[in-house]
Amino acid sequence: MNWLNLRTETLHAPQYIGSDPTRRATWISLMLWCAQQENGGIVSGGANWSDRQWQQTCGVTKDEATDSCDLFRVDGADVVLWGYNVEKEAEVQERREWARENGRKGGRPRKSASEEPTPVSENNQHRYQHPKAEGEGEGEGERKENENRNEKKKEVQEETAGPASPPASVAVEPLALTSEPPAKPAKSKRTPKQPAQTDAEWLASLAASPAYVGLDVPREHAKASEWCRVRQQTLSRQRFVNWLNRADKPLTAATHATDTSRRRFANGNDYSATGL
Repeated sequence: MNWLNLRTETLHAPQYIGSDPTRRATWISLMLWCAQQENGGIVSGGANWSDRQWQQTCGVTKDEATDSCDLFRVDGADVVLWGYNVEKEAEVQERREWARENGRKGGRPRKSASEEPTPVSENNQHRYQHPKAEGEGEGEGERKENENRNEKKKEVQEETAGPASPPASVAVEPLALTSEPPAKPAKSKRTPKQPAQTDAEWLASLAASPAYVGLDVPREHAKASEWCRVRQQTLSRQRFVNWLNRADKPLTAATHATDTSRRRFANGNDYSATGL
């Protein structure tokens, strides 16, 4: 079995309530293993198992499994469990046998005439569907019953619907036959790329730019090249433009004339002679 069926009154019985937590946990581990093996709640030859074998099969030690109490006891070479649901195990085995005989997974053995299987027509053949098929787990039978009901409803709808109507014809306009092959689409013309400027042309354009009037561009280029060589860096065009933007422009003749007139005015004013 893939599940363990425990009644609620079992967990309130004196045998379970009166046991300590360690024995309760051992009992549940043994119950799970017996439900998986479907051995009727009896571990045959368990008293002779080694401690490692107990841990690998049931997850408990040998001392814990063979310490007889109200929940489990050693009977000769076997370990017998209290409260194991033998009736449920037999019911599951009977369902499995019925399903194997009828070629369907799950199901429930026949009990009365009202629960006889119902024949369902499918492609001129008959298959039997049990009205109350159940699996091993709780709720499995209800799920399978709903699936079978939906499947039967779908089959009835297909039988009553009849053959499907053919699709409506669609008028197709005939293609005009011509002796000339179809014209190829014209390729878009690409804009030719402008040739890249050489270093000499680029420096000449910088020297002619109004932004760098008064700067000796070739001289600044030589200074920037030496600066990059000492620092083992590459002089790119962007770096040289940044260099020119930070370069100081020389003073013009107008600036010198202005400075001279200021000095001459300062030396020849009357205010300095009067001391004001």
